[in-house]
Amino acid sequence: QLNENEHREALNDGDRINAWHQLEMEGLSVATIAKRTGAEKGRVTSGLAVAKSETGNRLVQEVALTLDQAADLIEFADDAKLVDELTETAKTEPNYFPVAVQRARNSRERRAVCEAATAAEEAKGHTILDPSQWSEPGHRLRGLLTAQGEDVTPADVEGKEGISVRITADRDYETKVMTADVTHYVANPA
Repeated sequence: QLNENEHREALNDGDRINAWHQLEMEGLSVATIAKRTGAEKGRVTSGLAVAKSETGNRLVQEVALTLDQAADLIEFADDAKLVDELTETAKTEPNYFPVAVQRARNSRERRAVCEAATAAEEAKGHTILDPSQWSEPGHRLRGLLTAQGEDVTPADVEGKEGISVRITADRDYETKVMTADVTHYVANPA
């Protein structure tokens, strides 16, 4: 029936995902749904994910985003404000939408990396500095030497009083891995 409707009248993405979801509820696999409807298997998989997501379904049915746009946004369903911002971008600047989504992914990943590093540094007893404030609260650890003339390392100051850290995160250009950059400061280098 869906295949006939596709040829007779142009179905919108909302109609399509509802039909795919109904076929899935009847026990059909993604591969079978794709074969019967003439849709690509990956598109059916995305469509079913959107259909099962309250946010994704709303974005397709009520806001009229495309299936691909809604599929991108369901990963942010836990952040209503971000979904609203990206939805507005999808509607007003559809060519910029993929860039905005990737920036949101990068921001989320950066935040997660910084949160993990912050928890690790707090467990060591270090004071966490606001990364947006660049005044130096003491002496930067890098460049300080021990009495023996060796570089002072983070391990040398772990758990000591007067240690603070500034945590940022960035993606390595070559490996493409997001990592934390922890800069240590010593209040009194003596």
